[in-house]
Amino acid sequence: ASLAIISTWIGTEIGYIGDQLTTLGIEGDPYLLFLKTIPFRFYPILALFLGFMVAATGRDFGPMAVAEARARKGEGVVRRGATLLTEFSEEETTKRSGVWYHAAIPIAVVVFVMLGGLYVTGWHAVNEGKDLYLETLLGRAAAPAALDLLAATWLGFLVFLMLAAIVVKKRRFRLSNPMGRWYLLILDVVALGGMLVLLHETYGFMTASPTSLREIFGRANSYAALIWASFLGSITALLLVTAERVMRLRQAIEAWLSGMKSMMLAVVVLTLAWSLGSICSDLQTSAYLVGLLQGSLPPELLPMMVFAVSAAISFATGTSWGTMGILFPIVLPLAHHLAPGSERILVGTISSILAGSVFGDHCSPISDTTIMSSMASSSDHIDHVKTQIPYALLAGIVGMVLGDLATAYHLYGAWTALFLSAGVITLFLFLFGRKVDAPPPR
Repeated sequence: ASLAIISTWIGTEIGYIGDQLTTLGIEGDPYLLFLKTIPFRFYPILALFLGFMVAATGRDFGPMAVAEARARKGEGVVRRGATLLTEFSEEETTKRSGVWYHAAIPIAVVVFVMLGGLYVTGWHAVNEGKDLYLETLLGRAAAPAALDLLAATWLGFLVFLMLAAIVVKKRRFRLSNPMGRWYLLILDVVALGGMLVLLHETYGFMTASPTSLREIFGRANSYAALIWASFLGSITALLLVTAERVMRLRQAIEAWLSGMKSMMLAVVVLTLAWSLGSICSDLQTSAYLVGLLQGSLPPELLPMMVFAVSAAISFATGTSWGTMGILFPIVLPLAHHLAPGSERILVGTISSILAGSVFGDHCSPISDTTIMSSMASSSDHIDHVKTQIPYALLAGIVGMVLGDLATAYHLYGAWTALFLSAGVITLFLFLFGRKVDAPPPR
């Protein structure tokens, strides 16, 4: 989630970045700066790569290798005396389950509405609130351009009809009872309308210059786009599961509210983190640190040190979001004053806050994500923490040294750092990891 350009995390992360850009008087869009940090977030990327390599090679190391050997020998998936957080039984499964598109369609709605919202809000900001559609279609579109747009619209309409025919054939709908699938008509109309708008906006993308597109996204209102996308995604999910009778309307709303309840702890943590950040701002903590460290701390060491501090705070508190709220008001002013005008240090520092908070959260036994992982896998919580920490440490240390430190000193770029780090992780896995043989057949 921390790497996704559209997720529940991004609104909070962009908010932190935007607040500090405003406070420091730095011009720029927080969303574009957020995108620039993605290649520099070495730990999340390397952790994903390490997980893929472990699955592909079948090699494990540390306590995980011991646990796998025990399981393959038939001595139990969990150790003797383990305390399981949850126990699942077959009776708990529901008799009727959804299908893949019940999840895929709402996610697609979120993605496309987010992109469309960024473009629409950015266009309005660039053009000082003029009407997007009338201005483009009537004021600026030449006759050939209008014909091209009309042709593209009709072509998209025909493609839509063909896809609808395929869906009808696959689902074997009864045309004799069209109202029996009334919700399909609603979804089709909404999808067609969205497709026409998307085609129109795509045409605008194709005819605009790269500078214009960059300016449009740079001035987009990402907060509004996220609200639109999340709201429409939720409504789409509710419509799908209720119309397909996977859930009753009351059950669907209760599930939706349950999801909101699960975020309440995060909201409380964020509120407390914002309070602490405001206190640090009023006490001029960042100014004190600047005066203390300026001239004695090379700015190139800042990203690596921030990663370590962020990981330590996140490990101790068990929350990555709270760690971000604590560090952004303190560290970004420090980076700005230690290395004025250095985008590399600023981007590296932001990346280190985001990556370090995730690293500490992964390792922390009191983190909600770690606890939920233990619950989902029905394992002993401490055993889960012990088995995953060596993998997190490997990705974290390699990313910190070959990534944060090396890129801050301009030894090479982010992509080269990722390539070298991936090579070191692969070499470590083959040198110290081992395959656990499967038990012989009976």
